[in-house]
Amino acid sequence: MASSIKSVSPKKVLKTVKSLKNIKIPDYDLITAEVLKQLPKKGIMLMTALFNGILRIDCYPAEWKIAQIIVIPKPRKNPIEVSSYRPINLLPLI
Repeated sequence: MASSIKSVSPKKVLKTVKSLKNIKIPDYDLITAEVLKQLPKKGIMLMTALFNGILRIDCYPAEWKIAQIIVIPKPRKNPIEVSSYRPINLLPLI
């Protein structure tokens, strides 16, 4: 399935990075929104080149498709039962 997005600009990448919420739970690669927000201009340019290359060849890194699954207990449920937990998938932020 080809992406309908042809390319992204550094301005759009910077705007998206700045709009990220500072969630404290990092995924398995440990990259948080706070880390991305500290990138210098050259880092934003490199991310833009990476994203545009991915869009051009329509091939996404396998690492970006791996989720870390954590379970959150449901309130007032028996902690011994499997159905008492809600699974959450943490995908890489990038």
